[in-house]
Amino acid sequence: MTHTTSDIQDFLRHIDPFDQLSETVITQIANKSQIWRYRMVGLWIKNNC
Repeated sequence: MTHTTSDIQDFLRHIDPFDQLSETVITQIANKSQIWRYRMVGLWIKNNC
C-alpha cells in the first residue's frame, strides 16, 4: 500500500506528539516519507520537549 504525502500528513495530525508540530514540520516529514523514523522522532520529541 502506498501512502501519499496527504495521507501521511493527515495521519500525523492525529497522533501525539506529532499533533503539536507545525504544518511546515509535518509537511517536511511527510514529503520525506520516512515512516520508519516516525516512532524514533516521536520518542525524541516526547523526551526532549
